[in-house]
Amino acid sequence: MFKLFVFILLIQPCLLVAAAQPFEQSAEKLTQLSKTLYWRHLLHYHKAGLIADSGSQIDDKHFFIAKNGQQNAHAELVATLSLFLSDSPQDLEKQCQYPARLHWLKQQLPELNFNTPSCPEYEKWVSTLNAEQVVLVFPAAYLNSPSSMYGHTLFRLKKKNNNNALLDFAVNYAANADPDDDQLTFSYKGLTGGYPGVVSVMPYYQKVQEYNFLESRDIWEYELNLKQDEVNQFVRHVWEMKSTYMDYYFFTENCSYQLLSLLDASSEALNLTKDFRFRAIPSDTVRALAEEGLIEHAKFRESTLTQLDNMLKQMGDSEINFAKSLVDEVTPNFEKLKNYNETEQAKILDIAYQYSRYLSARKKSTLAHLGARSIKLLSLRSKNSNASVFKPVEQPKVRDDQGHATQRAMFGVGVEEHNHYLTLGYRAAYHEFLDKPQGYLAGAQLEMFDAELRWYQSQSLRLQKIDLLNIRSWSARNALFTPKSWQIKLGVERIAGFNDELLAKLQGGAGITQAVGNHRFSLFANGEFYLGLNSDQKLENSHYLAGGPQLNWLWQTQRFTLLTSYEYLIDVSGESLQQQRADVSLAYHLSENWQARFATNYYSSKQHSQLSASLSLIHYF
Repeated sequence: MFKLFVFILLIQPCLLVAAAQPFEQSAEKLTQLSKTLYWRHLLHYHKAGLIADSGSQIDDKHFFIAKNGQQNAHAELVATLSLFLSDSPQDLEKQCQYPARLHWLKQQLPELNFNTPSCPEYEKWVSTLNAEQVVLVFPAAYLNSPSSMYGHTLFRLKKKNNNNALLDFAVNYAANADPDDDQLTFSYKGLTGGYPGVVSVMPYYQKVQEYNFLESRDIWEYELNLKQDEVNQFVRHVWEMKSTYMDYYFFTENCSYQLLSLLDASSEALNLTKDFRFRAIPSDTVRALAEEGLIEHAKFRESTLTQLDNMLKQMGDSEINFAKSLVDEVTPNFEKLKNYNETEQAKILDIAYQYSRYLSARKKSTLAHLGARSIKLLSLRSKNSNASVFKPVEQPKVRDDQGHATQRAMFGVGVEEHNHYLTLGYRAAYHEFLDKPQGYLAGAQLEMFDAELRWYQSQSLRLQKIDLLNIRSWSARNALFTPKSWQIKLGVERIAGFNDELLAKLQGGAGITQAVGNHRFSLFANGEFYLGLNSDQKLENSHYLAGGPQLNWLWQTQRFTLLTSYEYLIDVSGESLQQQRADVSLAYHLSENWQARFATNYYSSKQHSQLSASLSLIHYF
């Protein structure tokens, strides 16, 4: 109680006139401390989004000691000190909730005689983690999940004197979503902060199993250059955050953003969240860490699918087909193994086993014999003396954080039926097929808010299009799998053949893709739906629905990307607009973040045909 009494005097100098001068200085110091960036980082006083107040992003009021601590950093500091200087048993127990605050305040106010609370649960937890290094983990993009389309980031806490990463612990921040919510509800709540985001700590092997095996996502691991004191403070703050929550937003306060905020709270030298006010894409946050000099070393951990692809490239068709039959057939002929030499047998058994595990884990195969077959393959492989028969997977030359920047600005000129125009475009995120491919997932395109304005000689400035969402997943088939390719585009656009009317559009389809070297060929069954937006609509039925085949050829190299497509659409809505479209686009990658692009388009219907062309200069930032 004596310490608490002294503290009250420190913050209220007017109570003791005789000692006014030193207490005024201390009160001023508390005011200064409450305004420091680091104290605000400990309270997560960050601004993100278009509408952001000046308070904390932590939405759980129980995290704060002062009643108005969520909005008043000074009040929270005074309440925190009051707690730390109290000797009551109840307050001593509560002090264990805030080890990071206590550690920092002891350094800032050495003149105060702080308690040293006994916190056995916390101390056991710290001892179990035994962390000596923080590693940022970046699983690649995953188009099949709205929350992981741009990838995901988490931390691994490397244990002291441990070189097996699978024995470490992971620190993860994710939305605590309702498993019964469908994808539409999940997307809506994710966009509007409808889920609480929580920090969790778990064995790292569980996350590796989830990403590498179940979702087949390659992983990059970045060792962060933090001092031991900073690692310790990071662990203390994770303890503080484990039992609270923040509203989760897909584009702003998401996993990558909040992991940066955890790092900000680990060191007074960091302020990583300041550049992510309106959006936080995982690859951009990794770039921010690299620019701060925090990344020491990067390691690639390939997925099961990448391992299988690597194996297939080192085998002949006969070996692959036989390996597949050993898994797919109910009663395979294992005697045929004798037709191959020892090394070939090892390769066949290796890939057959990996194939069986992939079917079980990823494809959820219902083959009744699959479990016993995996054991049989493993048993035969153990009798083969060739320990390693495949060359290891080569680490990509360009990491996922070293590709082009994710925002894009475009300026160009074009001609459309002898009508010349200037064009200006902006894309908020993040990659399309014509962009430089290095550093991005092959066969995957994800664009959001891609807008284009045009100014014609004969007309005023007008909006040409806004693509709210444009996804293409062209996963190529191989000797073992034939994944489904799919694509979807949603937005508004003036489309050739529709009298320049601005239409709401929904386009999409499904098909198959074949990769040959740097070439990717795809065939789709495609469909599109247009809806007139103006009251004086020129569409006969105010809407248009059509479907038909689409052929595509994509060629990507270090310097060039070529994308061509042909589409034939059969009208089913009564507009009598049987259409053919042919597009050719050639991109020349001037540098990592600059590109020159030529595009031409031919449109034809019974009523109208049109040829257009454009030349653009593109900058990524």
